[in-house]
Amino acid sequence: MRENCTYGSVRGSRQAVHVTINEERNVETVYSTAVMVQAVEAYHSISASERFRELERMRARARHDEANALSGARYEGRMEGHREGRREERTEIAKNMLAEGMNANIVARLSRLTLDEVLQLVE
Repeated sequence: MRENCTYGSVRGSRQAVHVTINEERNVETVYSTAVMVQAVEAYHSISASERFRELERMRARARHDEANALSGARYEGRMEGHREGRREERTEIAKNMLAEGMNANIVARLSRLTLDEVLQLVE
């Protein structure tokens, strides 16, 4: 994980630190105070733990699963709305056909509604 980490110091209480971290081809350079050095060291000691890495993998998977579930729910909602809209359109067309005096059997066949549904429109 951590291939290269260098610390440089400067005189005074505000110590300038140059930290280079190379993880999986990502190079990050940070300039800060001595507090940053402590934070980086604490991060590396915590993230070195196998338990920490496993918990982080589990959190990432949970976030991924939640995003997939929401995406799937949105898709299902759009599809349901689309089906409902098409059904309303077929019903409206069937009503217009019946108003023009067409036979209920022909209206059912052309509108792809059941004969019972067409007969309910007649009533």
